[in-house]
Amino acid sequence: MTISAISLLPHKPPALLVQEVLEVFEGGLLARASWPDAETSPFLLIEAAAQSVAAYQGHQKSLQGEPLTEGFLVATRDFVFPPAMPVGGDWTVRISELKNLNPFYLFETEIRHDGLPVATGTLTLYQKEKA
Repeated sequence: MTISAISLLPHKPPALLVQEVLEVFEGGLLARASWPDAETSPFLLIEAAAQSVAAYQGHQKSLQGEPLTEGFLVATRDFVFPPAMPVGGDWTVRISELKNLNPFYLFETEIRHDGLPVATGTLTLYQKEKA
């Protein structure tokens, strides 16, 4: 199953890094991400992980018939970056919910490049309540 991330995220290209949701599982998902080859900042990895969480939370809300709400990345912990940022290739982001402290959520992330793990860490996100 693939789900277009465009309907779940407020981002527009070139800021839209998550292209599609490849798999949804209990407490998380696997997404495909991409960005221009010229962009080599490791901070793109954190943004791709945060967008993956937003896609997951948006998907959960859509299943429940609830409107999408804004969310914000508030912290990263123990994020390990690659020694050199790979360019191009296939990027996948796996996120798994560690803790639900509504409206704060903690997610474990693993980012792979061409199938090999390149970054891991924990994100804390805040999700606004319905307007």
